[in-house]
Amino acid sequence: GLGPMHQEMQDRIVEVGLEKQMTLLGRREDVSTLMRCASLLLLTSTFEGMPNAVMEAQLLGVPVIATRTGGTPDCVDDGHTGFLLPADDVNGMAKACIEVLGSPELRRAMGKATQERMTTMFSPDAMVTRYLQLVRDKS
Repeated sequence: GLGPMHQEMQDRIVEVGLEKQMTLLGRREDVSTLMRCASLLLLTSTFEGMPNAVMEAQLLGVPVIATRTGGTPDCVDDGHTGFLLPADDVNGMAKACIEVLGSPELRRAMGKATQERMTTMFSPDAMVTRYLQLVRDKS
């Protein structure tokens, strides 16, 4: 999207010399098509509920670099399926992106782990089982 950190991220991309490798696309209608081609998903939200974009990316095997806000830490296993950073840590997000983009092995391992996490933790069966357990625990 075009969040409040857009210009700061664009400046950082230029500063580290990745302007030929990275493009901030802004608001789009063809996200699922683009996500299939992505090397990573960068989510820079300062506020988040349960981030569907993160779950969709991980289901497609895309590692996630995201801010530690809202439900994002429930989806991303920091260091395993991606990296979580404080919302104001632009340098940390840039370094995490460089680490993932610079290592095909890490990107593949994280991509595999993201799919496993989504299919085991967020499948309809897994979510119903956890919900029923929560109801039982409250009874």
